[in-house]
Amino acid sequence: MPLTFIYLIGIAICAVLAFIAPHYRNLAFVMTAIFSIQIIAVGLLEAYRESRLR
Repeated sequence: MPLTFIYLIGIAICAVLAFIAPHYRNLAFVMTAIFSIQIIAVGLLEAYRESRLR
């Protein structure tokens, strides 16, 4: 499973946390922001690695 999907799953879990436990909404927002930044870097690295393999 590509690492990009792992980060998407993490973002989805943060969204569920924000709905289920409203008192953790700030934590879920920060976690989603971190995952969103990391998914860009991971996506670029995976694209670069894929282009080198071909």
